[in-house]
Amino acid sequence: MLQLFYTFSDDPEEDKAVDKLKSGINMNVSMCKMNIGKYDEAINCCLEALRVDSKNLKAIYRIAFSYFKIDKYDQAKKYIDDALKIDQNEKLFLDLRKNVEDKEKENDMKAARMFKKILK
Repeated sequence: MLQLFYTFSDDPEEDKAVDKLKSGINMNVSMCKMNIGKYDEAINCCLEALRVDSKNLKAIYRIAFSYFKIDKYDQAKKYIDDALKIDQNEKLFLDLRKNVEDKEKENDMKAARMFKKILK
């Protein structure tokens, strides 16, 4: 991976090929990072992949899912909305949006119960 980051070329086609290879590697690394719970690092890998292909739904999904897992629901919803602009019927994103909304409702209910206990 380091070799690729220090590869420079005067050929635009070669640059595209290197970018595509880096993107694929970043996607693989992102899955590894997600599997061990390093969601911030997974997000960074996917953002690098999006630099090459801004419509990479797999990268967008992994970013949204990672934000969901670290309880950053607004960021998760932003990426879900971005993906649904590309494909409004993508079931993975529709399901993830529902999970985010359910988790937000659950957290709101917990906060309301806690607030009630405080006032008693």
